[in-house]
Amino acid sequence: MTEDELESLTYRQQQKLWREKQLYVEAWLCEYFEFIRVRNHSTSPRTQLGKLVAVQQIAHYLYRHQVSRKGDYRLIPLLMTLGDEISKVVALKKRWEVTKTYVANQEHKWPEAVAGETALTTLQRAVVEPLRLECRPRRKNGVFRKPFVIATSHQQYLKWAFVSDLPPRRQKAYRTTRIALSCPLARPAKVPPDGCYFPLPPPEEREKNHDGTLADNYLYKTYLYKGTVYLQGIWILELTNFKTDATYGVYSMMIPDRHFEDGSTFYEHLDHYLCGWWLPEGYKNLHVYDWWDTQLKGRRGRWVTKGRAEFEPKDSCEAPHRQQSPIWRYGYLFPVPNTGLPANGCSFGASFERTSYQILGKRITPHMLRYVWATWAFQVGLSDQELRSLAYAMGHSVETLRKMYERSTPEEKLRPIYEAIDRHLFQQLEAPPEKVTSKPNVLMLVEDLRLLSPEERQQIFKLMEGP
Repeated sequence: MTEDELESLTYRQQQKLWREKQLYVEAWLCEYFEFIRVRNHSTSPRTQLGKLVAVQQIAHYLYRHQVSRKGDYRLIPLLMTLGDEISKVVALKKRWEVTKTYVANQEHKWPEAVAGETALTTLQRAVVEPLRLECRPRRKNGVFRKPFVIATSHQQYLKWAFVSDLPPRRQKAYRTTRIALSCPLARPAKVPPDGCYFPLPPPEEREKNHDGTLADNYLYKTYLYKGTVYLQGIWILELTNFKTDATYGVYSMMIPDRHFEDGSTFYEHLDHYLCGWWLPEGYKNLHVYDWWDTQLKGRRGRWVTKGRAEFEPKDSCEAPHRQQSPIWRYGYLFPVPNTGLPANGCSFGASFERTSYQILGKRITPHMLRYVWATWAFQVGLSDQELRSLAYAMGHSVETLRKMYERSTPEEKLRPIYEAIDRHLFQQLEAPPEKVTSKPNVLMLVEDLRLLSPEERQQIFKLMEGP
């Protein structure tokens, strides 16, 4: 109906017409949700909410000429019907969140913790450490592995280490992280002559939002960080493009150089992945090392892998923004091994699922590691300050940590209070009463002394005086 035809109806006729249309929309939505339930086996209120919001946006577009303000949409009966349906689904979604209800079987995704361990420590022991050991250049029989395979092992280990050894951000932060592949024309004074250097490009050379704020993520190596000099250099992860950057600002974290039992360090694995791996041994293709590592200079050996260069990454090259400006070349930290292209959400998450399924039989995603970390925080009983620090490191609030990500079992939630009851209440009741020693009556002692003979009194005085 046109607007003129609608206005020609009486108020009661208009209400009747609107009611018919509302009933039609309600029936159509019921049929649509039944369709996706049968066809896609989808029963989640999260899915229903996404569909309803999409329909609502279409309705806003269709009625855009009949409103002057956004609040006017609420006066249109059809949109009121959609709003009521959305409110119902939102309430159901909140109930699912409170009761931790999911459509998928979470046992297929959640790691089974070994007795005495948390899910996080089980993952570190059963998945991350074996992946690190796979980075070795030789097989068990002593034969060198193929360079591409060594590089792939390093990449897989580093991806898991970033989300399991450190509080994990959302996976987009890691798959969009860049590294600089060029340096300033003049070596900065803070970089030693033999130092390996992956600089952080200056702000004028980096990607920006329309408002001028930075819009890229970088992993860089520096020798001077916040006024402190590091002779061996440190790696910094700086995130400026992630979901909650408007709330929590720029995230800059120093990556710790963890030492392992075999004598290697995390920084060594990172260097082998980014710069390649030279071994001063072997009998084929012996070359003389002449690069940045002073301990290897002049020694003969071979490159066992070119690191991420084995993947032939499609690295970008940015033209200079002004005359006489150096060309800043960058590449992504974790390109897809078979294509060299930046990883998307599906390929990045699938690499975690494949690895965890091969080792544990569980399809664990990077996002699931956020749940694992939040649950670990409450299992080990972190203090309020530590919880706030963990929440900040993960890019959200403590309330979100508790409400969305924590998955402690009912037994784990009840254990602290039962332990406190036993410790503070029943142990006090069961403890034997303390013996109360009262002061002797002086008058009664004097009377007792009078009854003694002079020899007995002399002996008592000697005992009182001591040796």
